[in-house]
Amino acid sequence: MTSPLYDLPFHLNYFIDLPLIVLWWWFAGTRIDCGLLGTAAYRRRRTWIAVTAGATIVLVATLAWSISEEITFYRTFPSAVGYGFLRFFGDVRSLPLYLWLIVLISAFGTAAFRLIRKRAQAAPVTLISRRGKRVSAFILSIYIACVCGYFAHEKTLERQRQAEYDLHSIIVRGKVIDDRGVPIKAIEVHLVPMFKTGDIQSYETVHDWTNDKGEYTLRPEEVGNYFLAVLWNAAPDHKHPFLTRYYPDEATQEGAATLTLTAEKHLDLALMKLHELPLVRVPVSVSWSNGKLEPDATVYFTNKLYLKQGPIGQEARQPDDDGKMSLPANFDYTAGANVECEGGQSKHQAYTREVEFTTKPAGLPTEPIRLVLLGDPCTVWHPK
Repeated sequence: MTSPLYDLPFHLNYFIDLPLIVLWWWFAGTRIDCGLLGTAAYRRRRTWIAVTAGATIVLVATLAWSISEEITFYRTFPSAVGYGFLRFFGDVRSLPLYLWLIVLISAFGTAAFRLIRKRAQAAPVTLISRRGKRVSAFILSIYIACVCGYFAHEKTLERQRQAEYDLHSIIVRGKVIDDRGVPIKAIEVHLVPMFKTGDIQSYETVHDWTNDKGEYTLRPEEVGNYFLAVLWNAAPDHKHPFLTRYYPDEATQEGAATLTLTAEKHLDLALMKLHELPLVRVPVSVSWSNGKLEPDATVYFTNKLYLKQGPIGQEARQPDDDGKMSLPANFDYTAGANVECEGGQSKHQAYTREVEFTTKPAGLPTEPIRLVLLGDPCTVWHPK
């Protein structure tokens, strides 16, 4: 969702920003800089020295970190035209951030220096009369009320536009819970077109991830017959230890209900309940060919019943502090590991050979699954 300011014509945007800019510069010139313009004084000198000096350090660190990130990106991807260290010089929209950092560093730094040198003005100065304060407060109140009213109006219009769009859309809603009645968060739900086949069916499947309440909303663009599945063709993993389930409550596609969707149809489906599979802890060890352990390696697992999926959970992860990793029980797996090595202007990967194992009770590993990285130890690349 974009800010309403981006939808405004430039001149209207300017009129909203201008009072804020003027107010900020007045505040910086008469308050933050502790007399940088020779118009203000402060009590509790030591406290203000600490505040201004601390703010200066934080702002300098922020600016240094931003520049460091740009340099790191440029060195990592030197072929990325228009990016890297010089990116913020080429992108006008990024310039205000760096300019404000420089201005604030100058203001806070100068204020701290003057306070330390005891050069702040000794006596306070009356900057505005009581009548002027009342008038300014009244004008500011009117301005704030107008801005708040504008944003409330924009929010109302946005809701109206969304409601109108939804009215003419196909919408399928539902909710997913586990066998304890707890909503399942961030699990993938697929609405699969039955009028498509092969790879086209997979590509044109409509999908969504459930929110914190376990709710999903699907918006197919084509009318026709569909079936709905949770974790369609996906292996269970440690975050979502569930088997594929078809609506309304079937283990196979043959028993799935056919959802006939016509233009502008809104369909609220019944709850889908998934049965949670047990997890087991598997010990894993990653080392180099010479026996040196590699704690920064990431490990991935493939469920042998879901070879087309690739790594389960679509991720590689590191072992926990106890050297073990959680996996759904009663499956056969292959395990592998890799590490990203620094190589000057580029990076390269070091891999292990894959190792087969099972989480079935009869063959559950008790000794660490040993994954050996091919080649000599390298300097591991770490994002900065």
